[in-house]
Amino acid sequence: MTTETAFAPATAGVLEFADRFIETLSLFNQGSTLIFALKIGSLYSTMSLLHEAIQEKKFDVRMLEKNLVRNTVTDKEAKAARDALPDDAENAAYINLDEIAEQK
Repeated sequence: MTTETAFAPATAGVLEFADRFIETLSLFNQGSTLIFALKIGSLYSTMSLLHEAIQEKKFDVRMLEKNLVRNTVTDKEAKAARDALPDDAENAAYINLDEIAEQK
């Protein structure tokens, strides 16, 4: 999975939020208070989904180091999340590099 693919849903969410925000501001400038209120609710919904997506990735190996640096996650929380992961050792595929080298 490429970085572009991994972050595509988050990027799409941010772009959708930006589009809705700009549209909402233009409605507010036109004096449409009721429509403005409805759009704010829609923006809140989008931000809520984006927040949930970020929280789901909080302990993801690709984000953990950044979250530790930013103090979004403590070492204790990271260790607890790591310890809660299941042991998938029986699903591992072991290879012998010497055998691979001999085949060539």
